[in-house]
Amino acid sequence: MEATSTDGESKVWGDKKASNRKIQRKRQQEAVLRWIRNELRIL
Repeated sequence: MEATSTDGESKVWGDKKASNRKIQRKRQQEAVLRWIRNELRIL
């Protein structure tokens, strides 16, 4: 059965956007932690 309804598609896109946001937040946190470690290493 093909999901041709736009409602289903928009839900999938919403899920994709949400997961992308989670991934971006995780990457930001990792970048911040890496930066903090570098700062501490300098000190």
